[in-house]
Amino acid sequence: MMRCLRPPLLLLVLALAGCSPFAERPASQPQRIYLLEGAEAMPALQDAPGCHVLMVNSPRAAPGFAGAGFAYRQGDARIRYFAFHRWAESPARMFHLLLVTAAERSNVFRGVLTPAAPVAGDVRLDSEILDLSQRFAGDAAAVHFAVRVRLFGDGALLGSKVFETAEPAQANPQSGVEAANRASGRVLEQVMGYVQALLQQESPPCASATLLGLSTMEAALARASQAR
Repeated sequence: MMRCLRPPLLLLVLALAGCSPFAERPASQPQRIYLLEGAEAMPALQDAPGCHVLMVNSPRAAPGFAGAGFAYRQGDARIRYFAFHRWAESPARMFHLLLVTAAERSNVFRGVLTPAAPVAGDVRLDSEILDLSQRFAGDAAAVHFAVRVRLFGDGALLGSKVFETAEPAQANPQSGVEAANRASGRVLEQVMGYVQALLQQESPPCASATLLGLSTMEAALARASQAR
């Protein structure tokens, strides 16, 4: 036999459902939209700019993280998305801008380019977001951020590494966004330090860097002048 909820109990159930960040979004409930940040705290890693020009390709995203939904997990591998909270753009698109900004602030490069530039850099940074989700375990929560980066130069792979971090958060989406921004800043600094270390392994430094805007002969003369 079907049992009906008494009015007071029914109102209590509806109220609790409306307070949950995981509930389905009613038509009258606006979404809160957030930006992924973290590049503003990127320090300069060296006093004088290097001579490499970096091309920062648009990051890719692993399945489940290509959209603008704010992902979360509750003790299992299933990816869910908050009903009332989302990113302004896909995390990959926002992280692209953060990578460019962090590279410029790091002072490691003579120039930083994006794929829209009419010229190419002599080194290229590819990346892929593997995870950006808030994970809940009882009353505890943390935001997990994982990125794979690959640096290419002279047609060869110079290095590949996965950077991942977990930032503690309160059990709500707003705190998750703050933790995601802290995690983003931490990963950006680690990525730039890694790229700097790879480029410093060249001997002599910058010997393979292409001078943009110069002809082959002019570039060779410029490199010869630098070697004197």
